[in-house]
Amino acid sequence: MMKITRKWQWLAGMMVVLLVVGGFAYSRTRVHADSSRIKVVFWHEMKGPGQQAIDAYVKAFNHQQSKYEVVAEFEGGYNGVIQKILNTHGTAASPALFQSMDISTSQMYHSGFTTPMQKFIDRDHYDADQIIPGAKAIVMRDNQLLAMPFNASQTALYYNKRVLRQYGITPPPVDPTYDDITRVAKAIHDKSHGKVKGMTMEAYSWLFEQLVANAGVPVANHDNGHTGNATKVDFTSPAAINAMKWVKENIDYGDFMNFGSGGNAAANEAASFLAGHLGIFMQSSANTGQLYQVLKNDLGVTYFPRPNGQRANGS
Repeated sequence: MMKITRKWQWLAGMMVVLLVVGGFAYSRTRVHADSSRIKVVFWHEMKGPGQQAIDAYVKAFNHQQSKYEVVAEFEGGYNGVIQKILNTHGTAASPALFQSMDISTSQMYHSGFTTPMQKFIDRDHYDADQIIPGAKAIVMRDNQLLAMPFNASQTALYYNKRVLRQYGITPPPVDPTYDDITRVAKAIHDKSHGKVKGMTMEAYSWLFEQLVANAGVPVANHDNGHTGNATKVDFTSPAAINAMKWVKENIDYGDFMNFGSGGNAAANEAASFLAGHLGIFMQSSANTGQLYQVLKNDLGVTYFPRPNGQRANGS
């Protein structure tokens, strides 16, 4: 890894702008048996346009020099890759670089299997100020960059303009409160006589965490683990209870559709939304391209909701 970092630096720096999540450095490279190039295996989890962009950058990097050959390999979902890293560490099967979701940063840090990116930034005098501040903050600990931000997504709220137009409903504002979303969701349910559900939110811990974060409250102590090891979580803070009361209000009213949790839940809620059977749902901003391909200008995108009477905290 010490040998490849400066050459890889160009590639990683470009990807910060175009793609999403964090790349960890691990000190294993291999020399190709049939050439003098050093083979650098890179595991990633990008599909579709993201994978096409990675392949294009890797091809350009390999073409511009003859010392290294980066081999980008798709290894499945985020959790699957983490398990593969833990299971193959110390073997020839383990890659030199891999992509990880941001919420695995602490796990990888404490595993001792990865080299903090700060080591290479300090050695190569890389200008870390060119990294988007929000993306950089996610993988910082004690002012040290543990990983290179690879792309950046955030929670977003999507609404189907066509559905709202059909039932004469005013869209939510750009910076909506819980009450703003409830108003629209209930109106969709009422005016469609229950044929269209108003809203949903997958039973996904990340989405709950973002509701609490948008209220300006950490879920775990020590600033969510950025200033020390997180040893406690608080699921009963006023912000957490308020968020769950908001979800429950819509469930009790009948405008909320429960898709459950997991990959199938996310796929099913998107399909229902695109088919016009669901007016509002909340997911990653990474879904925007897929949804826009179908709905075009009928796709409404706005910020994740905030508690009534409070300013958003950046989510």
